[in-house]
Amino acid sequence: MIGVIVSLFFISALFFLWQFSRGEQVGKRIGFLINIWGAVIVFYVVMVVFF
Repeated sequence: MIGVIVSLFFISALFFLWQFSRGEQVGKRIGFLINIWGAVIVFYVVMVVFF
């Protein structure tokens, strides 16, 4: 579980760095990041329940 949380924060940091490098306002497309978090959490829950 700790690895999932660490990977989510790592993905978030990469996302914000990518936005910053493109010159966009950081946090502008936060909904996209929330969708990624949701997909990872759902995937993790499915893996725990079925395997």
